[in-house]
Amino acid sequence: SGKKPRKDKKQCPCTIKLGGKKRQGDRLLKKAGSKPKEDECVDLQLHSVRFLDDLTIHKDMVGRADPITGAEWENSSIKQFKNEPVGYAGGTQMRVEVKFKPIRPPKEKTVTGVIKGVTTVKKKDGSKIDIELLMKPGEKVTLPKGSTSLIGPVVLRAKNNQKDIDWEKMTPFYDKMEIDWKFAPTTTPKDADFKRVDSSEHKVYVTLDKPENKEGELYLTLLHLATSVPGAKTRPEAVENTWSRFANPTGEDDLTTWDNRKLYYYDKGKGMADCIAHGVGSFLTSSDGNGGCNAFAELFMEALLVNGIPEDAFRRINIRFPDHDKDDMVMMINNWETKSGKPPRLSNRLILERIFSSMVPVPDETDDNNNPVYGDFVSLPGIAGQNTRTPSEKAFHKHWIVKVLFDKFQQKPYYDPSYGKTYTKDDFVENTLYGFAKHLSEDMLGVYRYQRKIPSGNPILFIESRFSAPIPHGDAD
Repeated sequence: SGKKPRKDKKQCPCTIKLGGKKRQGDRLLKKAGSKPKEDECVDLQLHSVRFLDDLTIHKDMVGRADPITGAEWENSSIKQFKNEPVGYAGGTQMRVEVKFKPIRPPKEKTVTGVIKGVTTVKKKDGSKIDIELLMKPGEKVTLPKGSTSLIGPVVLRAKNNQKDIDWEKMTPFYDKMEIDWKFAPTTTPKDADFKRVDSSEHKVYVTLDKPENKEGELYLTLLHLATSVPGAKTRPEAVENTWSRFANPTGEDDLTTWDNRKLYYYDKGKGMADCIAHGVGSFLTSSDGNGGCNAFAELFMEALLVNGIPEDAFRRINIRFPDHDKDDMVMMINNWETKSGKPPRLSNRLILERIFSSMVPVPDETDDNNNPVYGDFVSLPGIAGQNTRTPSEKAFHKHWIVKVLFDKFQQKPYYDPSYGKTYTKDDFVENTLYGFAKHLSEDMLGVYRYQRKIPSGNPILFIESRFSAPIPHGDAD
């Protein structure tokens, strides 16, 4: 996003007039026999804006996530225009480094003056205030006679009423923050001396506090998820606003990256071996955006870290079976039915792919409505996942979610980013599961026998761990 740079035209409107004669009304005084001298016209064009003391953002795209460096806004030529997003932590001050190009330089003499920027930002109480980006007192810029060489870099600092001002600790999001750039051809200017010479637009994210993400892992999508629903003034509010990006997917037009690439929870035809299981960087730069439950859990936790929410405020949760059953049982996520249409029995078989116990590849056998058949069970449309109406995997040895520890959320502390649902432990069993299935020693690999769902004595565990704790090899799948 961003306002297109003003084109360099020889006949552009004059923005700065340097008058060489005193005026009487609208007529120039002149010596006898001389012609009236016209005001000299000087014009500047913004060349670049670089934000200082900002967050180092890695711009995640397919196959890469390069850091955004150098000037975020740059108009180095008419054909080349750069405008990258900017991030700041609440409690820090905005500083910028700007360069200008004289496209109509002074002809008569060198001119010295002052540059400033003017914009508007939001406060915690909802009101707006004007911000001036000002040079240090006593500093000046020089426009040499006849020169079109770049002016700058000039460093400006955010102030309000001549006093330093920091970003408040809240999460405003400026999709198009416009800065008007002004020049006064004097080193002791008054407000009336400043004339607007150009403007620029910037996408600016502001976090609640300094991000807790590891160095090199502040991805643009994380910043977008954490702050693009604006207005959080507390950590619980930041959790709610971030969660709103994940909540209640319909299976279409759900969670996306900063550039609207869809993130899929087991999209049609994608099995466990086809989806990212671990690592937010790998997930956000993958070619098709398909992830498993742990990838979505990590994405949510990393987005919480962006607003300075420490990992002590949440836990990674592994929903799994006790050790003696963890490799022999699967949980069946709604919806299913038996081929016969009758209530399931203990003898009914759930037949999955043999090596990974996966539902992909999809069996050739289908029912009359073209729903795939897995042994004695038919997979029906069920709970929607992110950008997937019915995820292609619905039978798991384990499932990864997040527990938020703030008191405000203790009624339903379990957050499931892949399905966009919140639970208590009983909610998950009663409303998400169709039942369980167990592999018996006499059966072939991939064959499981139905086990009744008993909420009062459910056989699954909610195992807590810190986000930074390593996951045992293979457990992220």
